[in-house]
Amino acid sequence: MTRRPLARVFCMARMLRISILLLLFFVSSAEAQAQEKQQAPSCTAQGYLRVAVYSAGKDVRAPVAIVLADPEGRRVGFDPLRKTEYSDVPQATYVGGHETVEPVVDGIPAKPVSSEQYVEICHPTGGQYQLRLIGIKQGAYTMSVSAASREFLDSSDKPMSLDSRAEIPAATTRKGAVQSFLVVYSRTPGVKVRVKPAPQK
Repeated sequence: MTRRPLARVFCMARMLRISILLLLFFVSSAEAQAQEKQQAPSCTAQGYLRVAVYSAGKDVRAPVAIVLADPEGRRVGFDPLRKTEYSDVPQATYVGGHETVEPVVDGIPAKPVSSEQYVEICHPTGGQYQLRLIGIKQGAYTMSVSAASREFLDSSDKPMSLDSRAEIPAATTRKGAVQSFLVVYSRTPGVKVRVKPAPQK
């Protein structure tokens, strides 16, 4: 065998080895990502809490904004009086309530606005939450509170949680008005979420 074919064989062997190493790297990376995804806890593993408001009139969006404070005093939501958005609660999401509706100009339709407005907390702390609904404008609204307990194993050893729900009937508000409620939540399976008016100070 001459030197040139021998060098070609060595070159092909090196390229093959590099290709195998790259393949092993990508396979191990994909397996690691899949394992991380499997190990990532679900939003409801240690409980779940959601407060949502809806318009009870002709408007698309509810006429109130939400500010929710957890048992430790951390807040999430939007205060239109102070023009402040809060995001202090861990693993909490706030959607809606602070986008302004664009007016109709020269016959051009207003920009569509989402009707969704809610606060959602993954793994919420058990206890009493302070809920403030602050009027953005005059109108009517309804409120719904959804909750889930921490997960536990059923008779088939599959994780499950127990859901509960509380609602208030249609209420009215006006710009700048504040209506306060207490939301009592527990992670314990079988304990339902409760909503009641906050005592007036």
